[in-house]
Amino acid sequence: MKIRWGRAVLAGVAGFAVVFPIAVLLFGNPLSERIIFTAEFGQSSKLLANWLETPPLPPVGPFWEDVFSFSIAKVGILLLLAGVIVVHALIYQIVAPALPGRRLWRGVSFGIGVWALTYLFFEVFVPLNQFGEPLPIVAYELILWLGVAIVEGVVISVVTGPVLMMRTPSGRGVQS
Repeated sequence: MKIRWGRAVLAGVAGFAVVFPIAVLLFGNPLSERIIFTAEFGQSSKLLANWLETPPLPPVGPFWEDVFSFSIAKVGILLLLAGVIVVHALIYQIVAPALPGRRLWRGVSFGIGVWALTYLFFEVFVPLNQFGEPLPIVAYELILWLGVAIVEGVVISVVTGPVLMMRTPSGRGVQS
């Protein structure tokens, strides 16, 4: 399979442009901030101290309005996140022929795969394991991340376009 680098970069940038505001809306709304960043719903004091009290505080803190204030660290993190989505777009081009369905469903399938291999691991390993975040809050965050990952997969699949030629056992090329 031929990698279309320009499409991967375009899909990654488009994915970031769509996914970042959605993530901000999902995680930065007042309800999510109450659930995730207060003790009201049983959040771990260790996690709250890490996000809100213990210096140095994360460059992109829990309250998403802070995302839009300028700092070199925040710009670096945002560029890194955009780069990760470009890498996802490259990976999509490799695995897309093996994904079920046509473009939309391939994007959904890819998004579920990204969620399972990235967000599921992260949420279990860091917030649950290292900070003792309660399981219901982890489940809430995983649901939000699933939405983010599916949107990312769909944007990548739509921008990438049709999957390029695949070879059948007979040696004929087919486009799907």
